[in-house]
Amino acid sequence: MVCPKCQANVANDSNFCPRCGTPFKNRNGFVANLWRDNKPGFLVLSLLLLAMLCSIGYYLYSRTGKFVVTVERITRNEALDIYTKAALKTYCREFRQECSQLGEDNIESQIRRVLPKILSQVKTTDVKITYQNNTGSQITVQRFRFRTPPENWRVEEPKVRFATKIQQLQFLIESNKGNVPFETKLELADTLALTENHGSFTLQPGERKVWRIGYNAGSEAQIEYTQNGKTFVTPALRLG
Repeated sequence: MVCPKCQANVANDSNFCPRCGTPFKNRNGFVANLWRDNKPGFLVLSLLLLAMLCSIGYYLYSRTGKFVVTVERITRNEALDIYTKAALKTYCREFRQECSQLGEDNIESQIRRVLPKILSQVKTTDVKITYQNNTGSQITVQRFRFRTPPENWRVEEPKVRFATKIQQLQFLIESNKGNVPFETKLELADTLALTENHGSFTLQPGERKVWRIGYNAGSEAQIEYTQNGKTFVTPALRLG
């Protein structure tokens, strides 16, 4: 090979002219020799890039995650526990002063004793439904669909169904300045809990919500929800 600058004879695999120092960057041997001479550095750089990409991938996966909805059969006592906790929360919100004076433990004991008289007798199977937002953004459950195949999907909308009952109970309690039987106030709290846990509600990232539903043999359910402006529907939920 001849140096294009000084016309000196140079070995074919040389990167520079030994006489004038002209680099041969356009020669095919330059890239090959660059890899050969700097192979350890390239390997370290490649490993660092791979580690960085893996870290980014794990971060994105941990932020997106999944919205998980599960159903499982429970006993009547377990169902009562779920109702009691939900009713206690709404009772102490609606009647804060009474709850503060008597204490939440006393109110919870009264709820557990009176609630079975309020709850209607059901012929369905008691089932716990759990919503778990493992994603990095807010999820809003819009509708609860159910059916017994081959029926079409029906929509459960407790807020619409119980709106009149809630208004009547609130008017009765307010017009009597709260001087009504404990059972009346509990019925309001329980109905509010039903509409808030089995209708439309929002789950923040990492939030978990548990509620009790009734299941008929062979029935199935679907949850319609929105996230980041898009609407999704879960696969059909069935008891195994």
